[in-house]
Amino acid sequence: MVQKDVPASPATRKADQVYTQIRSEIEDGSLKPGQRMSEVWLVEHTGASRTPVRDALRRLAADELIILEPRQAPMVSPLSLRDIKDLFEFRRIVEVAALEEIAIQAGKSSRIFGYFSTLAEDFRDIENALEDTEFLAKFRALTSKFDELVATYTHNQFLKRSLLGLKPHTTRLRIIAHSDHVRLHQSVQEHIDMCEAITSGDLRSAGTACRQHLIHVEKSILNALVNADSASTQNIDFRP
Repeated sequence: MVQKDVPASPATRKADQVYTQIRSEIEDGSLKPGQRMSEVWLVEHTGASRTPVRDALRRLAADELIILEPRQAPMVSPLSLRDIKDLFEFRRIVEVAALEEIAIQAGKSSRIFGYFSTLAEDFRDIENALEDTEFLAKFRALTSKFDELVATYTHNQFLKRSLLGLKPHTTRLRIIAHSDHVRLHQSVQEHIDMCEAITSGDLRSAGTACRQHLIHVEKSILNALVNADSASTQNIDFRP
């Protein structure tokens, strides 16, 4: 007997909406690291009642994007230099392994080869368009597409879950890295290099390109943190 999917209840759908909204605002920096969010404010801000707000907060806490403390307003998880270094150390293990795996698959799959070939061309199209007012939006859309393809075609389920679990944390740090226009141009070329290494089917080249990209991103973020006047770096714990 085939079991039919049970439609989500209105309360569940509303909790999903609140979760998506708050997660997105944490990722894009609208909600700053260390910012407190009272339940009253959250209800008004999201237009949801207390129950779906509380359900969404529990999910965000499980994602380690917020901190729930007794008798305290929920807080957006702070960032520290130690957090950033630990995150990139882990990314250099997980993402390098994922790109190496995909490079092997690209040598056997015309579909994967085609996707990353097209993506390399899309990055080339914006490579010399830094002055374009649409550049940043296009670049973020392409980097999101790159991440999505990597997660989709990583066959190792443990790697896949790790990549998806890291996404919200890497996204909110990416905002800091994108504050430097010179770095943006370098990042475009690095994504082209990663796509081309994948389509070449050379796992070592893919791993090296990914590792170098992550080293440069981390350095860019740490350099940005020295500028205490930068709006994107406020409320960040500079203690190692």
